Amino acid sequence: MFGNARILLNHLNNKYGIVMVRVVETEGVLGGKPRIKGTRVSAEQVYEMYRQKDMSPTEIAEILPSVDLEGVESAIMYEQSC
Repeated sequence: MFGNARILLNHLNNKYGIVMVRVVETEGVLGGKPRIKGTRVSAEQVYEMYRQKDMSPTEIAEILPSVDLEGVESAIMYEQSC
């Protein structure tokens, strides 16, 4: 456990090597849906922007100021693994 949030993934390999992943579930936050730690941005929301709107991770990070590029990449990788 990490505070009251359950960490879904601890580490993930991407093109940059090992990245700390910040996808968590917290009861009472976004209905318990997986989200980027420290934000109210769901992993699903980020993935929909990536897949359905054909946005790059960089574009998503620019639109969502509370999420950095690593958080966007983590959310995308999490959703792809489901």
